[in-house]
Amino acid sequence: TREVPATVSPAVLTNLLRKELGFSGLVTTDAMDMQGLSGQLAPGEAAVRALEAGADVLLMPARPVEAMRAIRAAVEKGRIHQRRIDESVERILAAKVRLGLHKKRFADLEALSDALDREEDRQLAQRIADKAVTLVRNEGQLTPIEQPERSCWYMLIENRHGQQGIQMSDFLEQRLPTAKRWLLDSQMSRADLEAARRQSSDCGAIVVAAYAGFRGTGALPDGFTWLVESLSSSGQPLILVGLGNPYLLRAFAKVPAFLATFSTVPPSEIAAVKAILGDIAISGSLPVTIPGIARYGDGLKVAAKTGGNLTQGPGVR
Repeated sequence: TREVPATVSPAVLTNLLRKELGFSGLVTTDAMDMQGLSGQLAPGEAAVRALEAGADVLLMPARPVEAMRAIRAAVEKGRIHQRRIDESVERILAAKVRLGLHKKRFADLEALSDALDREEDRQLAQRIADKAVTLVRNEGQLTPIEQPERSCWYMLIENRHGQQGIQMSDFLEQRLPTAKRWLLDSQMSRADLEAARRQSSDCGAIVVAAYAGFRGTGALPDGFTWLVESLSSSGQPLILVGLGNPYLLRAFAKVPAFLATFSTVPPSEIAAVKAILGDIAISGSLPVTIPGIARYGDGLKVAAKTGGNLTQGPGVR
């Protein structure tokens, strides 16, 4: 029998979650445009199957209008009973009542920064990001870096107009002003990437931080793939950081050192730098298996450098 994602599995959402575990709250799917699901089922069929499996809220269908039409057709044809739809609606309405949305439907936009951007919240986010850093591979004990002042950092971002890499670059300037750093975006020409590559000749160690959200598999655009492979074959110590998608390692299985942060948010950018410099201990473990490379729960443990600079990230004290 072909394996299917939990999103469309009655065995998981209904039998295990509802019946065995007794969960009575809202069940929200993972992003339904994910490759593991969209590669198996058309958007409409996936939406119907998710409801049949027991989901209440469908998150990010690949084609929402097609999904809604398919659900309506399934109800009209009797494939999905109206009562099944009512059950999900009742749970959604009950959740809204618990949150008081029937009394106050709108948020006070002026107060959001006070509620969501408090100093204690920023500190907590940084501690979580620090704990999440996972060292999957560390051949030659490259992490933490021995001579950080001679290190070179390549930040491979998706879009030059976004915020990716800015916090990491700023933190590096603050924490390690002698290190070289390049912020490269996926629209750059091969000539520009080659120019950045040539400047690594005198680097004591190279760090490549890839914002691996380009595809569901974590693969990088061709230009970035060439750059990482070229840097990896230079003979210089290289540490690859997967910000967001740990499966990036599958595309560069020969790199000697690999860290995963599982997120691209600024605290994760800062945590990666702190881990590589030895400012914090590395204690994370993989929440997934990387086929043929690492197993669920794997993660090398590395102590912080004694006497290291424990400078926190911008806005974090």
